[in-house]
Amino acid sequence: MEEKQLEEIVTFTVTANDVGKRLDKYLAEKLPDFSRSKLHHQIVEGDVLVNDCLSKPSYRVKLHDRIEIELPELVTTELIPENLPLDILYEDEALLVINKPAGQVVHPGAGVQQGTIANALAWYLSREISGFESTIRPGLVHRLDKDTSGVMVIAKTEAALSSLCEQFAARAVKKHYLALVYGHPQKQGRIELPIGRHPVVRTKMAIVPTGRPALTIYKVLCSYDEFSLLEVEIKTGRTHQIRVHLSYEKHPVVGDTTYGKGYESRLSEPARKAVNKLQRHLLHAHRLSFTHPITGKQLIFTAKLAEDFAAFLQQLDPEYSP
Repeated sequence: MEEKQLEEIVTFTVTANDVGKRLDKYLAEKLPDFSRSKLHHQIVEGDVLVNDCLSKPSYRVKLHDRIEIELPELVTTELIPENLPLDILYEDEALLVINKPAGQVVHPGAGVQQGTIANALAWYLSREISGFESTIRPGLVHRLDKDTSGVMVIAKTEAALSSLCEQFAARAVKKHYLALVYGHPQKQGRIELPIGRHPVVRTKMAIVPTGRPALTIYKVLCSYDEFSLLEVEIKTGRTHQIRVHLSYEKHPVVGDTTYGKGYESRLSEPARKAVNKLQRHLLHAHRLSFTHPITGKQLIFTAKLAEDFAAFLQQLDPEYSP
């Protein structure tokens, strides 16, 4: 589920009282703000290390084991419900599918407690579900970066949350993005390189030998004079995965000031001016496919491009139609 906000690393050391517990149960007790199914998903996805090694949810922890997990920044479980607009693509009793706008944070964090998708959900679901409490769960199965737009699925029940987390963990959810990149990559490509915290700049991710496995597959949909439009499928969901992988291939996402800074200087003057007017990177979660947690029916949802992304493409090709 790429394109997550940069997560913090939380570390625990197993004491005598916890020896022999399953890893997922141990983490659920240590992190009560997160459901056991969500933590199970984190373990399977490779976001949990035991003594610097990948493990399984069923692993029995041992004395002095060092357990490291990447999690969204831990904040209070109580959310402030806010009547904020949600672009709803689909809804039933089990789930909600939305088109997230660029510029809106999904999950509260340090310095950002209001105005998020989670705050909007707290308000919306409290009116939809009898007895709903304003907590961070159930709901957020996956996340997108603040500046990434596109389709997201939200669970409305614990049963739906568990099912969707299992599907993400099993890599049964198909996630396709649209990305405008600098230059002209080969017509199609496969990037399978591990991603971890940058060894020097700790607010960034990077390709590192000790990182988590990550697989990105792309194909070129359209080539322009100085840019290319890609369809990108991610088989894993590492933090900033698409942006890191494409930057490593020397074709960073247009407007990405974290992983593509300086590339705009190589452009022609008109193209450089257009890029410098952007307020964010041009990455969009275009299509999401998964199995309905109740009916078992295969569902596919697409999200319309944000206006700024579509407008940029129309500058490149006046005949482009979103």
